[in-house]
Amino acid sequence: MNKRLLLTSTTALLIAGACLSQTVPNGGFENWTDNGAGLEPNGWTTLNSFAGGGGTAPVERVSQAAAGTYAAKVTTMEIDPLGVFPGILTLGDPLSGAVGVPFTQRPGSLVGQWKYAPVADDQGTVVVQLSKWNTLTNERDEVGTGVAVASAAVSAWSPFSAPITYISALTPDTLSISVLSGLSSEVAGSAIWLDALAFSSSTGVGEVSDASITMFPSPVGDQLTIRTDASMQDVRVFGMDGRIVAQQRVNDRMVVVDVAGLRAGAYAVVIRQADGSELRRIIVKDR
Repeated sequence: MNKRLLLTSTTALLIAGACLSQTVPNGGFENWTDNGAGLEPNGWTTLNSFAGGGGTAPVERVSQAAAGTYAAKVTTMEIDPLGVFPGILTLGDPLSGAVGVPFTQRPGSLVGQWKYAPVADDQGTVVVQLSKWNTLTNERDEVGTGVAVASAAVSAWSPFSAPITYISALTPDTLSISVLSGLSSEVAGSAIWLDALAFSSSTGVGEVSDASITMFPSPVGDQLTIRTDASMQDVRVFGMDGRIVAQQRVNDRMVVVDVAGLRAGAYAVVIRQADGSELRRIIVKDR
């Protein structure tokens, strides 16, 4: 089944969202705490402490919310000594070594409201990942991943959906959500606004995708080949923490992506085409 990352109607999202009991912690961004370097959303990690304080922070509380009183604004900024760096908002406290928050359901999608103001052809992303700790390997096993891509300006609050594709029948124990204001490391200014994060109805193991996109080999070693029926614009590979670990711009129906630097494990691949973005899964093998 084709996993198009497309916007769904507000009505459909509200009906689906009522089906789950577990929620996104502080998903409405109503609760913030001043940590000395400025306000940060409770339960989320930002790069605000690296910005030095005293001015605009990469993640801000804004009062122009889609629902409730507040929303979060995430902006690409110049941060010394990092240079231009995308704004990052991550659920939990990965800077302390923790990954995400406890979670034991299998939702169909992460949904919410967003706005986006890109600089040039920048893109914002929202990545949701579910995983389970493997006591035999002492590593995390991926259970499911979803990605929503803002590839054009969204001037008014609009619903978005990140459909979750499951590669395992396991019940997860951890939820991770990562938000990036852009992919460019050259120009500051891209900003994404987020509010009302929630989950849609539960689902089972993901279906097998159609043949419009072919990726090989499987599992992959050093190079991943992607072939599509329609021309691709770019390809991004996401790790288990929601960070982009490889990306490549392309204007063709075939591309070879270098993944030689990636450690063995599961990754999400987002393939952007003119009519939307496709989400696929790869396994990088031990060399």
